[in-house]
Amino acid sequence: MSTDTIETHYPPLSLLLCVHNGAAYLPACLNSILTQSFTDFELIIMDDCSTDDSPAILAALTDPRVKIFRNPENLGLTKSLNLGLELVQGNYIARIDADDTMHPTRLQHQVDFLENNPDYGIVGSFAQQMDADGTPTSIQKMPVTNAEIQWFSLLSSPFLHPTVMLRKSTLDAHALTYDTTFRTTQDYDLWARMLTVTKGHNIPLPLTHLRVHEGAISHTKKAAQFTNHQTIACLTIQARCGIDLPPAIITTLLEAFHQPRHSLSWRELGGAIRQYLRLYRAFRKNNPARPVLKTVLLRIARAVLRR
Repeated sequence: MSTDTIETHYPPLSLLLCVHNGAAYLPACLNSILTQSFTDFELIIMDDCSTDDSPAILAALTDPRVKIFRNPENLGLTKSLNLGLELVQGNYIARIDADDTMHPTRLQHQVDFLENNPDYGIVGSFAQQMDADGTPTSIQKMPVTNAEIQWFSLLSSPFLHPTVMLRKSTLDAHALTYDTTFRTTQDYDLWARMLTVTKGHNIPLPLTHLRVHEGAISHTKKAAQFTNHQTIACLTIQARCGIDLPPAIITTLLEAFHQPRHSLSWRELGGAIRQYLRLYRAFRKNNPARPVLKTVLLRIARAVLRR
């Protein structure tokens, strides 16, 4: 007598969505996920002890791809993300925030990239920014090639967190998770560590729509984000380039070369340029196959023109 074997299907992709009191924008986010052109995924939702209508919105979902987990207490984003990473079953892990939405082909674009580029462990994209009402504003561009991303990561996050898709085997092989030391800017820290063991790429299309509003973490925890950003940049530069830069210099470099405007004097700008070129020389010494001189010179030229 033969016994039929029932095989369990594990989807190739897991989406990780953390929610805390996100009822205002959650339905739009969920709709953009569940109507993706790429359909073979699981959606892991971590409800971080929401007290608004988020639990009711989630309870009404009937899609079998959705798996909802509720924290017994409010743990914060970093710990919720790590709990979610323990639950995912897919080969790839995509991130999205509850106040953002996705272009219908986002997942297909990123799965195709990782399938065709096995030496890459992370892929993000450009993003369409929108206001609180969902009206599109500007396109947020990011560095595209691995060389540009490696350089950019010394001073700032080279990926927009809600746009990324990660290769799970890269995380597992190097025991990589979000560092709970950082309650904010935890993504920048993870990317900086990932980029020492894998390559990264940003698809130059606005595949995620980022909502800019007063309730976003970038507004409510701006000071903590900046402090963490300085810390991570200092650690990354020291580890990758062997240079110890104090937070004050990091702040000046960010203002001069990563902000749309700066208020530096000519003397301050000259000092920033010297430090920037020093950083580039150290980067090239440890990364001889990653020339980014054109990017460096363009940023210097723009900083001078903005003075």
